[in-house]
Amino acid sequence: MEQTVDTTIVDSLTKISDSSIAVMDSVKDSIMTVVDTVIKVADTTATANTELTTSGMIFMGGSWVMIIALCAFCFTKVFRNKN
Repeated sequence: MEQTVDTTIVDSLTKISDSSIAVMDSVKDSIMTVVDTVIKVADTTATANTELTTSGMIFMGGSWVMIIALCAFCFTKVFRNKN
């Protein structure tokens, strides 16, 4: 009786292990498919027309001016004499 129980447990564990390996392989394949797709999209986007337009330069310059102005305003508020 004890030998039969041990064999049943071992068989059950073997089946669980085999099914776990199959699931892990399936998940790995799915992840690799997603990674390949992301890489292809990134390559396609990188080769597209990515030049900075004039309006983009103006927007970027204006953004940096606003950031620097905000920093200067905050520094003057923080470091101003309290007299």
